[in-house]
Amino acid sequence: MTLPYIQNMTTLAPASIIDKALSLATKEVFPFSIIATPHEVNMVTHTVKAFIASASRIVFCGIGGSCLSGRVFSSYKPEIPVTFLENVDPLAMEEHAETWDWSSTHFVFTSKSGETAETLAQLNWVKAKLSGRLAKKCLILTQPTASTLRTFAQDHAIPLIDLDTQVPGRFSAFTPTGLVPLLCAGGDVLETLESAYNVYNAYVTNPQDHPATRSVAWILWNHNNQRSTSVLMPYAQKHYPLTLWWRQLWAESLGKKGCEFLPVDAYGTTDQHSQLQLYLDGTDSRYFTFILPESSHPSPQLQECAELLHKSAQATCSALHERQRPLRTWSSPSSTQPLNAFLASLMMHMFLETVLVAKAYSLNPFDQPAVELIKHHLRSL
Repeated sequence: MTLPYIQNMTTLAPASIIDKALSLATKEVFPFSIIATPHEVNMVTHTVKAFIASASRIVFCGIGGSCLSGRVFSSYKPEIPVTFLENVDPLAMEEHAETWDWSSTHFVFTSKSGETAETLAQLNWVKAKLSGRLAKKCLILTQPTASTLRTFAQDHAIPLIDLDTQVPGRFSAFTPTGLVPLLCAGGDVLETLESAYNVYNAYVTNPQDHPATRSVAWILWNHNNQRSTSVLMPYAQKHYPLTLWWRQLWAESLGKKGCEFLPVDAYGTTDQHSQLQLYLDGTDSRYFTFILPESSHPSPQLQECAELLHKSAQATCSALHERQRPLRTWSSPSSTQPLNAFLASLMMHMFLETVLVAKAYSLNPFDQPAVELIKHHLRSL
């Protein structure tokens, strides 16, 4: 099967675990539409085109799934500078504000529920700064139900994009939540969605022969051998935002009912000098996924660095393999492949892995009941 990524695993699961994974691989994966419809794409494209027409910078305000996929899609050479405001740290907010041209900075507020406390606090701060110029400088993404955020948009004539009430934020990369940042950064939406769709379509066409199914067998085998920590380690900066997105997907989808699935993000070569001692010489309680960097660079002055980065990734994999640590590698089959298309293929693969692993442990990957406890305590303070 030819897909826009190549996957190699150093240890194959035994036949009994492979059979278990195959039994999970049915066509019914998502109880909602995982990829935006053509109508949604046209609507979002039209709205974003008008929104960014006079913008010198786009600031995305939101928390968790409202921003993480957007960071993946817009982190590499955006046409318009983008900033993700993912916290309510006053010092960080003021430091950002000092660098923005407020006369031409536009803001996107994303909250599926329309009641996210942090997003509403960010909105109030921006409202005070803009002094009434909200309709032309703001865009709001929220579900089409009554909420504080939706009422605010309607009261101030701010453009609205509806979010599907069924799609959790961490599964919203290929819906308006992820597509708006992609469009704002000048990315190709159709190319990105096509790459994700090809991975998904290959699965529903033949789920038992899909790379995600083989991956799940490998993950289950590791978990059955008391390896509960999964480490995702890219070497190129352009791939690193994917690890932060995956960390939420894995933790919120699988960390339930006493199950331990700990996602750890790492970054090469930096973490070769901080984490590899533990990974090589600590307990055998982790399994590893590496995203390999390209081995060449168009600038001759940087070719030596590109080769060193690639060789460092290979050396790390070799050292872990020598210590019998389970690992797999992902690499793009072509250095000319568009970045967002490659990332989209990996994200869809990760969606499939997550849902199938959840199925193996009778977990609902689409809820996050324990997080509601934090919201309850926050409201009581």
